[in-house]
Parts: sequence; C-alpha cells; structure tokens
Amino acid sequence: MILKPKDSWWLLRAIGFFAALVGKRDMWDETWTTIGGVVYYPVDVVDPKDPCYLATREHEAVHCRQQEGWPWLLWLAVYALIPLPVGFAYFRWKWEREAYLVNIKKHGYRPEWCADTLQQYLWPWPKKRMLRWFERNR
Repeated sequence: MILKPKDSWWLLRAIGFFAALVGKRDMWDETWTTIGGVVYYPVDVVDPKDPCYLATREHEAVHCRQQEGWPWLLWLAVYALIPLPVGFAYFRWKWEREAYLVNIKKHGYRPEWCADTLQQYLWPWPKKRMLRWFERNR
C-alpha cells in the first residue's frame, strides 16, 4: 500500500472541487481515498503511519485488495458514479461494508457509527438496512 497526500493528484483535487459544489467538501477533505493500490490521505494528516490511523489504514487496505484486477477507472466509475439499483450504489455498499466490518470486528467501531458515516455518501442505502447488515455480520 502506497500512501500519498490527497492533493498530490489533479484528479482528486478536481473531485474536491465538485464535492464543494454539492456541499460535501468538508466530508471530502476529511476522508482517505484509495485508488489503484494508492491510499491518498487528507492534507492535514502529518504522519499517515501514526498508530492513531491504524484502523483507517486497515480499512483502506481492504479497498486495495478489492481493487486488485480492476482497471482503476472502471472501479472508480462503479464505486462513485453508478447509482444502481435505482438510486442506490450497490458496489459502494458492497465494498464499504466489508471495509467497515474490519473496523467493527477489529477496532470496536459501533455499527451505528458506520451506518451514519455511510449515510453521508452519495446514493446511500437505507440506514436501517445497513445497520441490520452490520449487526448480523459483526
């Protein structure tokens, strides 16, 4: 896993611009983003290898494994741009729930917190459905 600051790639700077247009800039600035085995961390993170970011790095490592064998542009399209089935991002939910499950099982995250966090994503699944899935699988 390679770690780089989020502002080091023009594409992520452009996504930040569009996030601001839809009122999600604060969320974008705080999130870590994984594309093609590279984990891009927020610019205000001084040392991404600091132990306080262990849970986040492990979450992003799940995404690195998930992306293996996918062309990064296709992975990005199905993760971020395709709200299917109608209005819900199936692939994002599939991939994020696996990564958040690591946070729940290994780091004691509350399923409610994970479901609340996922509600902030574009085209989220219903919170009650996400919460039931986390409760069943933890």
